[in-house]
Amino acid sequence: MTIVVGFRCVDGIVMCADRQITAAGAFKYHEPKISKEDFDNFSAVFSYAGSSELANEVHDKICSSLHKTPITKDVIEIVRETTEGILSDMARWYTDLDLQMLIGVNSWQEGVDLLKFGGKGVYVARDFEYLAFGDSSLIRFLADKLYSKTMDIKAGMDLAIYLVKKAEDYIDGCGGPIDVAALEPIDRSYNRLSQGFIQQRLAKMEAQEKALTDLLIRKPFASST
Repeated sequence: MTIVVGFRCVDGIVMCADRQITAAGAFKYHEPKISKEDFDNFSAVFSYAGSSELANEVHDKICSSLHKTPITKDVIEIVRETTEGILSDMARWYTDLDLQMLIGVNSWQEGVDLLKFGGKGVYVARDFEYLAFGDSSLIRFLADKLYSKTMDIKAGMDLAIYLVKKAEDYIDGCGGPIDVAALEPIDRSYNRLSQGFIQQRLAKMEAQEKALTDLLIRKPFASST
């Protein structure tokens, strides 16, 4: 399994994932789960949970179809329809698609948006979305307390890194290096942090966890006497 989070910020979209893959026979290896593809008028960032083979197949089919399609408007809707059609066709061959996906779209005309496939349909995502073990009590609790759509991309990337690291610490099936990427509508900007910078940011955030404990636990229940 894995953890993937994707959410909206005031100036763009952040996507973050671990790299652990658990293969048949329970052996583990690491593989990036976030990838970017450029098209004529837009770019798309893909992340997934579930079967890496299925994810690669779907990714290649979506990209092949979109590269062949002249797209000058309604970019996000065309990406959604293309993804939905490919997944529907594949569902005829696979009894159960072991796959979930987030797709960030960044176009000149329409800005940024986030699509989700949770196993049934493809739709425009809510402000904060999870895949696989991201949908856990731990991550839901932390996100509920710490996330705001008004945070900027920099704060959003820090939060995403922190959430994925906590999943790696406390949820079996999550692990490995962390990848985080941001889509900003200005000039179709795409920002992906290096592993070294991610570790620096993570160390600073974890050093502040005592203050988080005071905020969430001690202060709300402090005695008034």
